[in-house]
Amino acid sequence: MKLICALDDLNEVDCLEFVLFEKNTETKGFVVKVRNRIVAYKNQCPHAGVPLNWQENKFLDLVGSYIQCTLHGALFQIENGRCIWGPCKGQSLKPIATWVENNRLYHCETE
Repeated sequence: MKLICALDDLNEVDCLEFVLFEKNTETKGFVVKVRNRIVAYKNQCPHAGVPLNWQENKFLDLVGSYIQCTLHGALFQIENGRCIWGPCKGQSLKPIATWVENNRLYHCETE
């Protein structure tokens, strides 16, 4: 298990990028907190394979309703990572399993 952050570090409608290891390769993931719910995804567009964020920890559209790809503007539903608009419509972001323990957010690293 690997610590992502303390829950107090995430404000409402907030995102945070973190490093994870997948098959011994360093990659990035991110968490989104909206309506007191936290979800995590791999930071990779399913269409182009590029990072989604346009600045550090900036993953959401201007009104904070969707995750938005910086490359082509594709929009993904926050709650399930499914693309609803753009060239990857119908595809989904890769989810990352997380859990909370002692007011801290963790994820598992894969071998």
